[in-house]
Amino acid sequence: MTTALALLVLAGTLAQNAPVPVNASAACSANAAVSGDLGFRSTECHGCSMTGRHTPDEPDIEFGTEPVLRDIERGGPGDGKLREGDALVALDGQLITTRAAAIHLSWLAPGIPVTLTVRRDGRLEEVRIVPAARCRVVTPARTTRSTSMPALIVGRSRVMPGSLSKGWLGLGLVCVACAAPAPGSAAAFRTFPEIGDVRPDSPAAQAGLQPGDVLLAVDGASLKTTDGASRFRSIEPNQQLSLLVLRGVQTMTVLVTAASRP
Repeated sequence: MTTALALLVLAGTLAQNAPVPVNASAACSANAAVSGDLGFRSTECHGCSMTGRHTPDEPDIEFGTEPVLRDIERGGPGDGKLREGDALVALDGQLITTRAAAIHLSWLAPGIPVTLTVRRDGRLEEVRIVPAARCRVVTPARTTRSTSMPALIVGRSRVMPGSLSKGWLGLGLVCVACAAPAPGSAAAFRTFPEIGDVRPDSPAAQAGLQPGDVLLAVDGASLKTTDGASRFRSIEPNQQLSLLVLRGVQTMTVLVTAASRP
């Protein structure tokens, strides 16, 4: 494949799977999940590999070289911070040419600031951006069932959080692609879970949590990390939690105190 053709394929694939803004009146569709968006719509990249799929735990693009950012969205999260022609060098201190950084870029948490290192006019600059919430169509991963790995739940399936903990919040979650918790498991959520229902008079209800809220982090740890998942599944009675929640297009911090399981 020639360099020119590679660039055309990259631009075409981005257009086909462009993120859709989340608005306050509509949640993501059944086959989509909330993800973070930095507000650039295309990149120029030599030696990069793009699948055109948005698969949990996988990068949308793997970068062989530093990508050049194009089409900065006016009014988007990167407006006034990113410039046309910036070369993306690193994300939160990880070189963008590493697989870990590519996965991080593909599955950003909305509302949680990230630091981009860009090469601009021959100098390195750091830019801090708060990703906006966008809906992205999720392609289920092809997995094999194994006793050592949790099963993959695909579709808007119900997951009852805290089933392994003594503490109780009184809510149920739905998600597009989640790792079903097994005893002793700290497997991370593969997409940010959405609150499906809230029990009346429960700690969640008293804290003001609502169906449709999307849980992003607990005590500062993303639910898509093993640390965040472990905290969420190890809640104790009377423990106060700080939950980062996405409601419509707004992120908010909600304090909730767990009760004993009824």
